[in-house]
Amino acid sequence: MTQNSPSNSSESESNDSNQPEPPTSSLYDFVSSLISPAAANVSGDPDSQTFSFDSNQHETETNMAEPAPTVSPTFTQDQLLELLRTAGRQWDAFSTLKQPLVGGLNATGAWTGHGVGGEGTSPMSAQCMRDFKTDVIKNHQALSPIELKCKEGLSDSPDLLFSLPGEPNADKVVPSLIALSEFMISVGMESVFRIIQTDGTQLDMLLQPGMVSSDIERTWHKDLTINGVIKVDDQGRPVLVNGAVDRFAQCSYDAQNLHWSGEAVLNSCSPTLMQDLKQVIPQLADRTGPHVLFTILKKIYRPSSSKIKSLVNKLEALKLTDYPGEMSLTLSTMHLLSFGKFR
Repeated sequence: MTQNSPSNSSESESNDSNQPEPPTSSLYDFVSSLISPAAANVSGDPDSQTFSFDSNQHETETNMAEPAPTVSPTFTQDQLLELLRTAGRQWDAFSTLKQPLVGGLNATGAWTGHGVGGEGTSPMSAQCMRDFKTDVIKNHQALSPIELKCKEGLSDSPDLLFSLPGEPNADKVVPSLIALSEFMISVGMESVFRIIQTDGTQLDMLLQPGMVSSDIERTWHKDLTINGVIKVDDQGRPVLVNGAVDRFAQCSYDAQNLHWSGEAVLNSCSPTLMQDLKQVIPQLADRTGPHVLFTILKKIYRPSSSKIKSLVNKLEALKLTDYPGEMSLTLSTMHLLSFGKFR
């Protein structure tokens, strides 16, 4: 039965007992009362049952001298079932977070990327988070600023924007690639650019752009979105099951990073190049990070065979002990350019 305020009139008390009080207790009190079955009372006929809960029973048990006034919210059976369904949906939102293919889970939620030091134990930054242990609305609110940051790319560094031939930054392809690689690592999106090939070897298209062909890029996109990424053992060889290459299940976070990184690469371009790319890749679904980057490189990065051969010869003749640490950028530049043309 529901409990009501005391009355000096027995008639008034009788009439009031038939008027249910509004459910004013908090969800916390409601859930607390569920833990103690003795706190729940059922009143009414079986066809129109209502459930009332003494949300202050736990207080009266611990403070017998000064019992707190009780509030007894009344719920219909349908209201109670709907409340439980809502609580269940909210629980599912943070209790069933999936492990990212590249990344991890922590007390806050799910994050992507290889993490601090490339060890995969903790996220590189807060921008690596992709899901939070909370309800859908709060999760969306928390992810919105992260999404904006991840899509910025190199837009805050105008001197490093990819540009068409004839534009001011046209000769800064290599520094732009290095800066973009560092950005992708900082926001946990680098893994979609690190291609796992059919023989198990890894190809980082941000640092080895000349090794990427159209076939390699298309196959990698298909692996990330349809087939699943190839599993590789500790020796870097594909894992076989019954003679067939074993693959991971598709990862929703990879799909998310594919499209966020596409926006990031577009925003790392000069306005003229960005508009050109949008015409070349009209479908939003095709504007993934690897595909947009590959399209850029085909347009603006075509090292000649003679230049490649010259750089390879220089690399082979180098002795690292002959150069101080500040030569690292020069070596990185030669490394990037020495892997051949796009095919």
